[in-house]
Amino acid sequence: MVLDYGSLQPALRAEWSAFIRELAALLHAQQKQLGVVVPATAGADPNANGYDLRSLGAEADWIELRFESGLMAADEAALRQTINAAARASGRRRLRLQINFGSVELNAASVRTVPAAEELQWLSANLLPAANSALAIATPTNFTLSNQPGTDARWGALSFSYTAADGSKRTLLHTTTAALAQQLQLAQQLQLGGVSVSGYFAAPAGGLAETLAQYRGMQDMPASAATIAWQVQRDSNTILEMATALGEPFEWTPAEAGDYTVRAMLNLGTPLALGTVPVNVPAGAEATEVAQVMPSMAARPIGPFELGGQVTHGGIAPADKMRASRMTWVKLQALPGYDMGAAIANAHALGFKVLLSAVGDRNQPHLPAYHATFAAYLATLAAQGADAIEVWNEPNLDREWPAGKISTKSYTALLRAAYNAIKAANPNTLVISAAPSPTGFFGGCSSRGCDDAFWVAGIARAGAGNYLDCVGIHYNEGVVPPSAYGGGVDPRDDHYTRYFPGMIERYSAAFGGNRQMCFTELGYLSGQEWGYVPKHYLWKPPINNTVAEQAAYLGEAVRLARSNSRVRMIMVFNVDYANYGDDPMAGYAIIRPDGSCPACGALAASMQ
Repeated sequence: MVLDYGSLQPALRAEWSAFIRELAALLHAQQKQLGVVVPATAGADPNANGYDLRSLGAEADWIELRFESGLMAADEAALRQTINAAARASGRRRLRLQINFGSVELNAASVRTVPAAEELQWLSANLLPAANSALAIATPTNFTLSNQPGTDARWGALSFSYTAADGSKRTLLHTTTAALAQQLQLAQQLQLGGVSVSGYFAAPAGGLAETLAQYRGMQDMPASAATIAWQVQRDSNTILEMATALGEPFEWTPAEAGDYTVRAMLNLGTPLALGTVPVNVPAGAEATEVAQVMPSMAARPIGPFELGGQVTHGGIAPADKMRASRMTWVKLQALPGYDMGAAIANAHALGFKVLLSAVGDRNQPHLPAYHATFAAYLATLAAQGADAIEVWNEPNLDREWPAGKISTKSYTALLRAAYNAIKAANPNTLVISAAPSPTGFFGGCSSRGCDDAFWVAGIARAGAGNYLDCVGIHYNEGVVPPSAYGGGVDPRDDHYTRYFPGMIERYSAAFGGNRQMCFTELGYLSGQEWGYVPKHYLWKPPINNTVAEQAAYLGEAVRLARSNSRVRMIMVFNVDYANYGDDPMAGYAIIRPDGSCPACGALAASMQ
């Protein structure tokens, strides 16, 4: 039983203590326990009310110390002093700290607890998204909240400062996992008997229950950072979703004219709807984009089609099966600073040309000062005999390029430095631009990433055609024959990235048909031997493609590419990867778990 009587006059101190003594005895006789809630003033000033902490601590099983407006509104020094005084009187291990999951509103004269329903109404009315730059097709636009939240320095609560209707300055402190963790840690530091919580079921923020469970299990309580979740919707369809840190603008580049809705949500484990703003992207902006002049590009010779495959390491264990497939190239990963000399020499000794997909420090590629460092590394690879180098990997995503710094101009500057360094070291080394990740997720470009069509068109406009021999391209989400293109053939939709011809068409058009395409990854995923495909890769249940379909599709893709002068090279992704889990590499491998290679024959036949 927990007894919370509330206000108690000092004159009733002796009677209340006697009552608690008798009640505790009755409950203990029935193997039950008694907890008593007392106001914090009982610790700060023992004569302020009718609660005798020393007497109550001797009779009750525990005492809960309640701060009327919660802990977040209290001065920390006074807070600790009050808790320690109460602990000395009642017994430290009998004292529990009462924590309120709710939020508080502060002004110069008072503090009050804010009910969850009132707080949600306030957030939705006052935290509205607003654009702070003009909207036009292919032009980045930033969105921020009209009332930017801050973070309380002591507790880590979200802090909103505003002017009330009566003109007074007020601050709303919103409980977060960080604020809860700080309060729980205070109870630990002061070696109290525990905590109790109020407002648990009305708490509007997610993640609080998990933090409390970590405290109960004596685990660390890492506090997840609050973010703003953004959505761009057109009609009833969500075309873009992403999250930004507090204070960080949301950047969106519209792909086409039309009416949109931008929606913001406060994400503290569970998204809390804030507000929406209607957005109109005028059609007139489209003409400016279309009218941009393609930079002049020096002529490049059209090379013959060639076939290769990506392997796990430079030892090239599956060399025999690769030769049987009529592959003459091998693709290897060149990670930051790796010496690839021995791997290149081994590939040449086995009769293969070498494509190196090279990346550097993912924290620095946008920095002009780093471009020379990375270019010098690529020059070393070229001097060691690399036959082709892909300059970076999927730079249109924030997992490969710093968030907020993704830029086609910045990448083109890196490519320019790399091209010049590579050609100076070895004029025969092919330079391939980084293949972007095929995606339509971003609805254009944002600080977290760009759709690949926007990306390729952007580097073309930035002059990348003068610093590459071949345009890098990835295609690894196919579940339909390579000859298919639209018409509802793909079970998902008709987005061009679903289709082999769609990828070639978009990328070639971006460079005016004047540059060949190099598929540095082309693969078809089959989960047949495992009977499933991880959910993030499941495009055609239950296994995407059968092994027979994988073989047939690869053979057909090579046959179509050989007949299309726009394609210079295909690197099959992959030859011999063996891991199958959340990232099902082995499902792409043409060497299957039993050691067979059904695709080898299909590829060889297509190369004849």
